[in-house]
Amino acid sequence: MKNILKLIITLIFINNIQAQITANELTLEQFNNIKVHGVLKTAIEATEGEIQQMEALFGTSYTLEEVGQDIGEHQRTFRYSDTFYIYFEGLSPPATPSIAHFGTDSITINGITANIGDNISVFGSNLIFSQGLTGLFSVIFTLGHSGCCPIIIRFNQETNIITKIEYFVWT
Repeated sequence: MKNILKLIITLIFINNIQAQITANELTLEQFNNIKVHGVLKTAIEATEGEIQQMEALFGTSYTLEEVGQDIGEHQRTFRYSDTFYIYFEGLSPPATPSIAHFGTDSITINGITANIGDNISVFGSNLIFSQGLTGLFSVIFTLGHSGCCPIIIRFNQETNIITKIEYFVWT
């Protein structure tokens, strides 16, 4: 019983921390104009993970991973490099295909292009920094004030150099 009480208190504490995440909020228009390697995120989404359409946007991926077909949960990951990949889920009917996650080394937000290796200051001085549970800071862009679908830009805390750019759909 004591362990259950500790677990409940821990979960409440974690939930409160997550609710305090700060983010740079984007309008729907700004969010839809995000570019990954110069291609609109909405154009990538419109491919629904179809191989030929993705090749038309980015060329042939160096690996194409397909999993879950045998259990009706088809997922596909296009890997173009170690830092650039796009993961689609929902490829099995009746699900709707969508991007669940991507990592990139180049992203454009509000007309500003940032690459891994750039200084985080490329986005200007009016950024909101989010401190994670580990104490490290990152820059998070979200659609409005929703917690769904953040673009997380991690950077070296000493040099301010961007080290990782990711997008997640949290459901």
